[in-house]
Amino acid sequence: MALHRNRMFLSLEAVAEIKDLLDSMIGSDFEDPRYWRRGWVPFLHNGGGSYLCLDSTAEDGGVPGQLIAFWKADHDRPVEYPSLEAWLEAVAAFIEAHA
Repeated sequence: MALHRNRMFLSLEAVAEIKDLLDSMIGSDFEDPRYWRRGWVPFLHNGGGSYLCLDSTAEDGGVPGQLIAFWKADHDRPVEYPSLEAWLEAVAAFIEAHA
C-alpha cells in the first residue's frame, strides 16, 4: 500500500541492496556522474525502479538531509523536500486531509 505520492517504504535490507547496486554502477553503467551519487540513500520506492532518497552529502548543491527524487526514466534529480522533517509534515498533512 502506498504511503504518499504512490511511494512505499523499502525494508532496511532492500535499502542496503539497492544502494549497493546503484553505487556499484557508478562509472560503468552510469555515464553521467550526476545520475546517481554515493551520498544518496533510497528509502521510498514506487515499485518501478524510482526512489525518494535522503541526500546525505548534497554533492550537487543544496543542504545535506534534503530529499532527492530519483526517477529512473528521467535525468534530472530534483530536490522534492528540503529535509526529512518537511517530508514528514507533508505526509501528515496529506493523511489529515484524506482521513
